[in-house]
Amino acid sequence: MKGPFLFILIMLLLNTGSVRGQGTLPDNFSIGDFAEVYASDSVRIYFSCFGGITGKRCADYYRVGKLDPLYLNVTGRFHDYFMNGKVYLDAIVKNGSLEGPARYYYSNGQLKEEGQYKEGIRTGTWRFYYPTGIPQKVYFYENGFPLVMEAFTADNRQIVKDGNGHFKTAFSKRSACIKFETEGNLINGKRSGFWTFSNLDARKPVSEELYKDGNYIHSRANDQDYTETPNTGLSVYYGNEVLQLIQSSITCPGDYNRHTRDVFWLSTLTNSLQATFDTCSLSPKDQWLIVGLKIGTQKDLLNLNVASTINDTLLERYVYNSIMKFRKWKPSFLRDEKIEADFFFSVLVDNHKIQIPEYVVRKTFHKPLRFKYPSSTETEHP
Repeated sequence: MKGPFLFILIMLLLNTGSVRGQGTLPDNFSIGDFAEVYASDSVRIYFSCFGGITGKRCADYYRVGKLDPLYLNVTGRFHDYFMNGKVYLDAIVKNGSLEGPARYYYSNGQLKEEGQYKEGIRTGTWRFYYPTGIPQKVYFYENGFPLVMEAFTADNRQIVKDGNGHFKTAFSKRSACIKFETEGNLINGKRSGFWTFSNLDARKPVSEELYKDGNYIHSRANDQDYTETPNTGLSVYYGNEVLQLIQSSITCPGDYNRHTRDVFWLSTLTNSLQATFDTCSLSPKDQWLIVGLKIGTQKDLLNLNVASTINDTLLERYVYNSIMKFRKWKPSFLRDEKIEADFFFSVLVDNHKIQIPEYVVRKTFHKPLRFKYPSSTETEHP
């Protein structure tokens, strides 16, 4: 399957063109207040802190880049921006993964951290800085796992040298925005002895975890020892690294009180479309397509757009006509009132076969997937 990022966006508030006849389909359209597509070539998408697509009003940052024609991602050099317009991340995507030099910034424009990626994984030396610009710490990543080489306090006092010392740092878990704190001793860059796990600014730790040569042994809480997956880490998770493009946030938190049927009825559409695609006599080039549709309050299709990343107009029209044959549209509800609702999803051509990534994921949820999921940027030693 092309690309580590399965680009399936099922969203609300999409502003597409009206349903069309046999004319040329447009390549430029807005996706409500969370994305804009430019000539099937470039895109701007808004994200929450954990990497889920969301509306502009509650977004933490947005990405601007050139769409990769084969991989479900942007390609080449791209930028993520804070909502104030300042650069958040300056990096490169190659074959669907972060590759080469990358720089993260604070919202005040100060450099936050810099280092290298290889196939989406942090590698080698990464340098971190305080918002004032003074050094904060230096990590060396081996197989995605960070060794702590140096660390400094905010007043530039060194507390870790050559991987040895007492260290405290904030961290967050994958796909989470809440930060925690961990503290303990380092030997040769690896955790040793008991490390505390705490909420930020907590009076006392939630638990302790015992490490030996960087390996997790067991945990201790309320004077009892137990073995489980360790809770602590050494890195702050960035949604920028592994964007959550399969299950995206469809609204800003608190905006809607929706019935579950408002979204899940789409499975009927994807099932029907995939069955049609499976019998397709076309042999299109590998690519992916963006599909946007608006459903009215009377179970009707109001708007529909299809755009190919390589401007394959024949395939665009085939997908468009296949959707037009669907008749089981259902309205959406906002506080028990019917409303017009908009949806967006992707169609992928892999090895000349037309597939809907969301459909394939759902059908193989409990089976080994063909997709290569992005690895975490921090992997604990066994």
